Amino acid sequence: MVKIPATPENGLDRDSAGNVLQIRSVSTERFVNQIGRVEEDRLKELLAGLVICVEYDPEV
Repeated sequence: MVKIPATPENGLDRDSAGNVLQIRSVSTERFVNQIGRVEEDRLKELLAGLVICVEYDPEV
């Protein structure tokens, strides 16, 4: 879980969390409106967690 505090930039109205164990594939066509943005440092934390979960090795 990666904590995502609510900020005006990300559009959240309360603190939340990204759960990298519940990632799934979603078509980009389903996204109609952008309501916010995840800050780069939080996005890096989410990506790091996802890399661990899928056991991704960039050296292979």
